[in-house]
Amino acid sequence: MGLRIRRVSTKKDLDEVFRLRYRVYCASSGENKPSDLRPEDYPDGRETDQWDDYAVHFAAFDNGKAVGCLRLILGSCPFGFLMETAFKLPLDLNRKRGVEASRMAVDPVMRSRGLKQKLDQAAMKWSLKNGYIWWCVAIRTFLLPPSRKAGWRIREIGKPVIYHDVLVQPIIVYLREKDYKEYCSQKEGR
Repeated sequence: MGLRIRRVSTKKDLDEVFRLRYRVYCASSGENKPSDLRPEDYPDGRETDQWDDYAVHFAAFDNGKAVGCLRLILGSCPFGFLMETAFKLPLDLNRKRGVEASRMAVDPVMRSRGLKQKLDQAAMKWSLKNGYIWWCVAIRTFLLPPSRKAGWRIREIGKPVIYHDVLVQPIIVYLREKDYKEYCSQKEGR
């Protein structure tokens, strides 16, 4: 069957995603393990939160097992975006046109396969097809230069901060060049 990336549409596949997130974020001892996501808080071996019900999930499956995932929290979520618990978003953003990209997790044995980029591409394609033109992201600061080099149109929000135990820069990623140019021209006109 091999590696397949797709939007998650079944309860079984979503369960696989939550188990992958648990392995990467809670049970591992690696650098990606935030101290606020402790194994004892997820006794069923599934890392979930209240935002999952208001998100679209994408996953990479290798022979039926989730090996990579990413979720997009929709702007219509009644309690806002997860990252808004730590950051303020600019008031000029149309929330109906944006999502928060979060809970990117890749199985450590699969990290050299370019899954992060493939998941991003699938989620960006879905976003644009469904009228979403920007993402808010809490990105690790060392990933900013390669993300820009890869063509991401980035608007930094404030200063880098410690979030989930790592130094991150909150950003807006414009998915279309014309929206980024519009933001830049408005910024210059202020």
